[in-house]
Amino acid sequence: MKIYYAHFVGIYNTPQEERDLQTIKALYPEAEIYNPNNIEAQQKYKKHGMDYFLNIIESCDLLIFRGLPNMKIPAGVYKEIEYAITKHIPVIELPCLTERKMSVDDTRLFLKECGAR
Repeated sequence: MKIYYAHFVGIYNTPQEERDLQTIKALYPEAEIYNPNNIEAQQKYKKHGMDYFLNIIESCDLLIFRGLPNMKIPAGVYKEIEYAITKHIPVIELPCLTERKMSVDDTRLFLKECGAR
């Protein structure tokens, strides 16, 4: 299995990137992970633009991406996701929210608004 790890250049060479790679390796220990954060990829990007990455995605079995903490998806990552979808390549998002716990009152309000209670 080959996995494309799509992520914002702003987290290249950061602890977050390393955590993501460790998570992907833990979930898919036998997979080959393509990380666009490498010198060769950056050189080929300068020459061929996003087409270089799209060609790599086409050879992958899965695309895993990280959005931004504000729930936005940067343009380049979004283009990679859209391309994977057109090629029927499954797409998985790594969670980007750190505080997800709801209080009891927030949970009850949410259930009421959803019509569950």
